[in-house]
Amino acid sequence: MTLGLSLAGQGRIEEALALLESADPDLDADLGSEHPLRILYGLNRATLLHRSRRATEAARLVDAVLPKMRAAFGAAAPAVTRAEALGSERLKSARTDSESARFADVFL
Repeated sequence: MTLGLSLAGQGRIEEALALLESADPDLDADLGSEHPLRILYGLNRATLLHRSRRATEAARLVDAVLPKMRAAFGAAAPAVTRAEALGSERLKSARTDSESARFADVFL
C-alpha cells in the first residue's frame, strides 16, 4: 500500500494502481472488508482511477463504499461528507486538473 502511494506521488499512476489492486486481497485478509481503515485505503484506488481519467470506475468504487463509510464513521464524519459532496455525477463529469486535485485531497 505504501509503495503504491509513493509511486502515485511520483506520478507513476498505472504502477501505483497495479500495486493498490494487488494489495486488496491482503488488506481484506488482514483487516476484513468492513474495517474502517480498509475502506479508507481502498479509496486511494478511486483517487488514482480518477487521475487516470477512469472517473466512471472511481465513481462506482466511491458509491460502493459510502454506505460502509457512513456506518463506520458516521454520516457527519469529514471524509464521508467530502465524499458525498463530490457525488458520482461530479466524478463522472470532472475533467480539469483542479477538480482532480480536489478529489485527491479527499482520500490520500
